[in-house]
Amino acid sequence: MQEVEQIGLYILEEQIGKGGMATVYRARHVRLERHVAIKIMHTVLLHDESFRQRFEREAQIVAKLEHPHIVPIYDYSEHNGSPYLVMKYIDGVTLKQQMLKTTLSLSDILRLMRTLADALDYAHRQGVLHRDLKPSNIMIDREGRPYLTDFGLARMAQVGESTISHDMMLGTPFYVSPEQAQGQRDLSSLTDIYSFGVVLYELITGVVPFAGDSAYAIIHDHIYAAPEPPSQKNPSLPRALDAVLLKALAKRPEDRYSTATALMNAFAAAIGAEDAPPVEAAAAPQHTPPARQTGDKAASAEVYIAPDGRRGRVEAALDLSRVDFNQIGHRIERWGERVEQWGEEVEAKVEESNRNRFKKRHRSKEEALTEEEKIRRRIEKQQKELRNLVGSIVMFVLINSVIWIGAIANSSEFPSGLIFMTGFWGLGVAFHVWDYYTNYGPGARYKEERIARAIEEELGKPKNKAKNDLLLDEDDLSLGEARSVRLTEDGELTDTYIEEIQGRRMRR
Repeated sequence: MQEVEQIGLYILEEQIGKGGMATVYRARHVRLERHVAIKIMHTVLLHDESFRQRFEREAQIVAKLEHPHIVPIYDYSEHNGSPYLVMKYIDGVTLKQQMLKTTLSLSDILRLMRTLADALDYAHRQGVLHRDLKPSNIMIDREGRPYLTDFGLARMAQVGESTISHDMMLGTPFYVSPEQAQGQRDLSSLTDIYSFGVVLYELITGVVPFAGDSAYAIIHDHIYAAPEPPSQKNPSLPRALDAVLLKALAKRPEDRYSTATALMNAFAAAIGAEDAPPVEAAAAPQHTPPARQTGDKAASAEVYIAPDGRRGRVEAALDLSRVDFNQIGHRIERWGERVEQWGEEVEAKVEESNRNRFKKRHRSKEEALTEEEKIRRRIEKQQKELRNLVGSIVMFVLINSVIWIGAIANSSEFPSGLIFMTGFWGLGVAFHVWDYYTNYGPGARYKEERIARAIEEELGKPKNKAKNDLLLDEDDLSLGEARSVRLTEDGELTDTYIEEIQGRRMRR
């Protein structure tokens, strides 16, 4: 569309919607200075030679509808070969947009849908079906008044001649009736009652009764699946609404409410509205899905029973086409993950238990050793560490000497890179020397002397010292106190007793 384009006496200002058959613009009448909505059919439909004639016939039918809550048609014409409709412009939002912004209360839903039910019943009395009821085809103006729109694709319910909607299955999969989804031509006003019930179901639960990954899956559920009661989707809803909505969404048209007003009267009674009039009986509808239109034979069984004792037949069908094997596979996969997780937890507990048993046996073995054996082990360990330290120093000196001599002999320049290599290697040897100093050299002796002084200060008795080993008299300390400072299995001294001394000071 150009920046400013004029169609007849109307100047197009803004595109406000687009569907599968037409694009809708907001336009301004040049002389009357009022806004209208212009619906221009897509050019792809013009390949049908009889399209204009059929569309004009339906436009004439819908133009006769005069109801305060049905968007009226003002004019019908063509522009550059494309037919268009001129309708009243509603300054507001669609019900779909309203649902995305806010949640309506049950009383608000009753007020809104009662008005639309009256408009829909009026169209049905004129012999016109909507066939595409959905929230996006319901407009709400700024004062909160609702309007039914897009009757341009409806057809005469009482006329058997071909129209646009006669030759194609119109409607949105989420809101289509079972008979409409099957492509039946002899439709009645009850097909709109079903779609009206789907809109009502979505308003009170927040979701449509049937949803799927594809249009086929959704249509399949409309034909064969029973809807979930609204109270299971929204537990805060009155249970009485279940029977009302399930009756509106019955598979067989004759099981539904006869009019949209009757449906809303039952809705008012279910929520306890004060102005609820008498309603039709909302008995649970019989769920007898139509036979599948495929060549597959469904598993079936016949049971000859009757509540009154007489012979009767109840037919049952087993339909496996609705089984979602992908979902079953996902569940099995999740179960496998849970079993694997449980196995890992059990394995961790077993490992921890084995580790605790090992520690317990290790402590028992340590306690069984004599003090002399512990000292002997300590000396052996000290000698081993000393041999390792001396070996590391000797290897460091020999290898570096060979490398330096070879590098100097074969190079005319000073090998400065060897300084870094030797330095890093020497740093490792230095750490080894420091470790030996603190565990077995003067550092260890200082540690032992500190422990001895602490014991003497706290207990008032000097302790025997033999070489580098500290032994305690059994008479001076209790068994627990003696063990706290005696040698470990490897003959190492600990600071456990110093911690005990600090604890005693804190308690004092």
